[in-house]
Amino acid sequence: LDISWISTPQIFFFFLTGVVVRFFTSEQTVGAAGLMSALGMSDLQMTTFYIIAFFASLLGIVMSIVQLDLDDIRRPVVISMLGIAIASWLEVNAGMNTRPVQLYVTQAIVAFCTLYFMGPMLLEGLTRALAKSPYHIMSFSAVFGLSQSVGGLIGVAICSAFVTIRTHIHLADITQHLTLTDPNVVQQINVLAKGYASQSSDMAVLQSKAVSTLVSQATANATVLAYNDLSALIGAAAFTAFVFSGLSWLYRRYKKIDII
Repeated sequence: LDISWISTPQIFFFFLTGVVVRFFTSEQTVGAAGLMSALGMSDLQMTTFYIIAFFASLLGIVMSIVQLDLDDIRRPVVISMLGIAIASWLEVNAGMNTRPVQLYVTQAIVAFCTLYFMGPMLLEGLTRALAKSPYHIMSFSAVFGLSQSVGGLIGVAICSAFVTIRTHIHLADITQHLTLTDPNVVQQINVLAKGYASQSSDMAVLQSKAVSTLVSQATANATVLAYNDLSALIGAAAFTAFVFSGLSWLYRRYKKIDII
């Protein structure tokens, strides 16, 4: 491994780009899939969701090959950042009644963008490596592999931790209003208790089940709100990355800076 080459600003930016894009794609595995799991969706119900994501990924590969331009190698990264930002913002208003069909378009965009940038990014890295020597392919492989591993691990860790923390915060906000002094809460408990009337005639048991159900509903609602916060976070971060990468792309185009 050529450490001096790996530590150059160009290769570090290449590494950072790989980490950032891989981080954003964690929204698909942790965000959308996690939300559907929290809402009780089974693998069977998610089949079409994953099929659409698969074909969108294939389309991303095809488009990256068809539109490949060595003189404009950074454009797919800019487009991918914008696509992920838009898709994330469109998912911010998810609710308890959200189902996989409502995420088909947004997750297709994320899946497309995930692989749309991959081909040009790999080509740029290979071009930089070969410009030095054929032996730098090993260094390039290490940089690219590390960027994907680090980005994936960081993405899952941060997104999962963020959802957990925000769920606790939203649940605390919701439960502080669930008091027996609130007539609406008492009425809701009574309605839920009547739903369990066929299971027992003991009012204490019925109310206990009703309270447990109410708490479960509050937890589910807090979880959905936490995933909405995650979508907003990913959207804001992706838009920031889009602005930064877009300005960098325009600067390189204006100065006619070669990828090497």
